[in-house]
Amino acid sequence: MNVCDQKSDGAVTALLLAVHGGREEEVGRLLAAGVDVNVADADGLTPLMASAMNGSFMIARQLLDTGADPSMRNKWEMTAHAIAVFHGHSALAALLAERLHAAEAGRQSASSPELHPAQNQKMAH
Repeated sequence: MNVCDQKSDGAVTALLLAVHGGREEEVGRLLAAGVDVNVADADGLTPLMASAMNGSFMIARQLLDTGADPSMRNKWEMTAHAIAVFHGHSALAALLAERLHAAEAGRQSASSPELHPAQNQKMAH
């Protein structure tokens, strides 16, 4: 993580630094203060990706529970899941895969229009 290349404000820089340093309480304080959990640095690194890099399971779960998007990609097109796998953090990779799958399923159901009951009957015949 190159803090000098941050394209975000100081609060997000503080969040990335807290995540990178494994400071769970500080991460919680920043999230409670409303820091945007999905803002990325100049390389596209999000706090969730930083936790995946470090293998910080509890911080990753905290970020996910606060709305971190597991489908975001950095400039190398890697998700937090891919980063966790790359660094050998299997338990964290499993959590991220589960949340990524849930996020993708949610997007698919939100994008498919619901049919009116009469349309469902026509399709059944």
